[in-house]
Amino acid sequence: YQRNQVWTSEVRLWQEATIHSPDSAPAWYGLGDAHRFAKQFEPALAAYSTCTRLDKEYLDCWNNFGITYAEMGNSNKAIDTWEQVLRIKPTYCKAHTNLGFLAYQQERWEDAITEFRSTIVNCPNNIIAHYGLGLIYHRPRFDKEKATYHLDRVLQINPTFDYASDARKKLLELTW
Repeated sequence: YQRNQVWTSEVRLWQEATIHSPDSAPAWYGLGDAHRFAKQFEPALAAYSTCTRLDKEYLDCWNNFGITYAEMGNSNKAIDTWEQVLRIKPTYCKAHTNLGFLAYQQERWEDAITEFRSTIVNCPNNIIAHYGLGLIYHRPRFDKEKATYHLDRVLQINPTFDYASDARKKLLELTW
């Protein structure tokens, strides 16, 4: 019965894991994610910090560190964190995609294009990068050919990606 209490929340589950395995980077990573999903950003950062102290090259942890900063509204720290990840592994697609997505949100179109292209070079089937480029080339950088290519690529990879399908339909409507 007492063990069932541990399973009542994801945070409790991962706290228990870190108690039993304090030197386990994956346990601290899980705790960080649990806190982040619960919108408990400061404890998430503390858990990610422990994870990266235990394993300096835990790329997914560094990536989620950046996501947490972005969710907190601290774009500069998010960017710094993802750039740090890329110093560890320049081909790490998640960091490029997140940098592209953040640049897209901030309407820094050239930066977004650069990061999404970097993602596609290393991960050609990344639908988020193709979708982001499709949207940028749809508007504000109207280039029907490039927009069509990237939106079609998303739908080739994942035919059920409704957002890309809707964007593709809107792009076709512009030609009539």
